[in-house]
Parts: sequence; structure tokens; C-alpha cells
Amino acid sequence: MHAGINITEGVIAVIKDFGIKNEQIRYFMLDNATNNNMAITAITKEFNFNPIKRWLRCSGYIINIITYHLLYSYNPDLFKAEDIVPKDIKAQL
Repeated sequence: MHAGINITEGVIAVIKDFGIKNEQIRYFMLDNATNNNMAITAITKEFNFNPIKRWLRCSGYIINIITYHLLYSYNPDLFKAEDIVPKDIKAQL
């Protein structure tokens, strides 16, 4: 399950199992899902660092969100594949 508490417990366990020290922890690459917000907040409390400086947003995810909003924010029905792709594309060529 991808609940924030499960993510938190798993990440903290891995960090501790590998003996990683607080000063060795650098950055976390996560999207902005609610469960990740909760997880990074709990992890930063456990290891005492600033989440704003150590949380990198996934650029692919951000580009996907921007593209989705550019394409679909005005009229989602406009971009349905079945409406814009001809049934027999060879006949159209």
C-alpha cells in the first residue's frame, strides 16, 4: 500500500539498515502526491533536515501535469483519440 506511513517506515528502515548517517542523506525525488508530502515530512523529522531544500520534484511528472493542463483544461472531450483519429487512416492519406 502506498500510504504515507508505509512509505515513511520503509524509507526510514532502509536508511537505518544501510547505516546512512544524517549528513549523508542528500535529496529525495518525489512527485507531489499527498502520501509523499506526509512521508517526506515524517522522514525529515526523523533525520532532522529541511524538506524544502532536499525534496526534488520529479521533472517528468511536472511536465506531464503541465502538458495535461495545456491540452485538456479547456475542453477534455476535444482530445479524445476516437474523435480525432480516422477509423481508416490509410484511406485519409
